Amino acid sequence: GKIHVSSSMDDKFAVVNVQDSGIGISLSEQPFIFDKFYRVHNEETEGISGTGLGLSIVKSILEKHNGRIWVESEPNGGSCFSFLLPRLPEEE
Repeated sequence: GKIHVSSSMDDKFAVVNVQDSGIGISLSEQPFIFDKFYRVHNEETEGISGTGLGLSIVKSILEKHNGRIWVESEPNGGSCFSFLLPRLPEEE
């Protein structure tokens, strides 16, 4: 598949989007994918190994920096993970 990364900023936040053309995540699974040890289990993910910790670690780091992360996805339509972080005040 393909991965596209984009970013933008305004006065208060920096936003990063990471979009892929992968298998996607069903709406019923999306509320749980940022939980520790949660893994989507279906035919498409059978051969993919992992612990289910990656997204929960990312979420924890972002929240410790007053940011947040979310996903937009649909099966067979890829996923777009987005996160925002508050911008630091510019030094004078």
